[in-house]
Amino acid sequence: MPALRIAFLPFCLWAISPNVLFAVDSGWVRDFNAATKSVTVVTSSAGAFRPGQELLIFHNGKESGKMTVSLANFSNVSGRLTSGAVAERQDIVVATAEDFKKTQAGKTTKVSFKDVGSTASSWIVNVSYSSKKAGETQTRPIAFGNIVGVKETGRNFYSQIPIDQIDSFLFEWDGSSLNGKSVTLKNRKKIDADEILSANIQKRLRPPPEAESEKMSCTVKVMKKKDPVKDRPDTAKISLEMDEPKDVFGNGEAYLLKIYSNAAFLEEFIISSELIKKEPLKHEFFLPGYLFSPGKNKIEFYIVEAEFVSGDTFEKGESKPAGEKETEFGDKNTNLELKLVQSGSKLKLK
Repeated sequence: MPALRIAFLPFCLWAISPNVLFAVDSGWVRDFNAATKSVTVVTSSAGAFRPGQELLIFHNGKESGKMTVSLANFSNVSGRLTSGAVAERQDIVVATAEDFKKTQAGKTTKVSFKDVGSTASSWIVNVSYSSKKAGETQTRPIAFGNIVGVKETGRNFYSQIPIDQIDSFLFEWDGSSLNGKSVTLKNRKKIDADEILSANIQKRLRPPPEAESEKMSCTVKVMKKKDPVKDRPDTAKISLEMDEPKDVFGNGEAYLLKIYSNAAFLEEFIISSELIKKEPLKHEFFLPGYLFSPGKNKIEFYIVEAEFVSGDTFEKGESKPAGEKETEFGDKNTNLELKLVQSGSKLKLK
């Protein structure tokens, strides 16, 4: 199935021929919460499905249920299962039975995780300000994530734009900080924005002291890609710290750490049996900031036992809560760090 949404799983990813899911508006089940009957679906393209739309779910080639969309984001939709007992990972989701037939025209292939590429790279950019006091154009390196989160004007989520498709960013300096205004793509399409998630631009770029008090525009033109970097810009860091992990997890083959925000599924990470054997266990996961909602987020963690089937990971048993926290997220507040620590036989969010 589509690779980008499971890019954190250290096994294999699914690449899909354009003839499979991308020939029609479609998606695949990424998460199902049995307690609330909520379904999260990764979509083939932005805007594939809309709130209020009824969708069909197909399992092993047969219709197995229906769902109604309640929330539509850039790369996924979520809603409630209205018929059928369960929605399983990798089930195909479409609007009509005819659309499902079209998804069966292509072939699926596996690709290695290592082929997906680095999560971030250094780029050479040209920086220019509209004020004459700011001097001439500057050339400097800036690290960007391979995907940049952009809150388009009028939307309540971050669109995901590959950095190698971006020609330039436009910011406004208000006398103390930079505010994202627009993104221009290499195909000359301009996207008006309320926020641009780029912590490195916020940290490293500012007018010279003699011009700081003025309001001005700042154009950042993306020029040339350099080397991959270990830095993970615009990500949330999730730390797992446990003295005796078996007291929490038991002897299962693997477990999933599932993360939700504002009741919408964000991502899951595998906690393998090899990792559980480590005492003490200290491990870090990184979650792209563009998965969060702009503004307030109620973040919830769950743990569920899992098993490996044909190279993919499936839930086995019920999800158990592992903590929750409310926090703000945005272009001025991307340094989100969350720590899960052991408390007896349970996890708690610190």
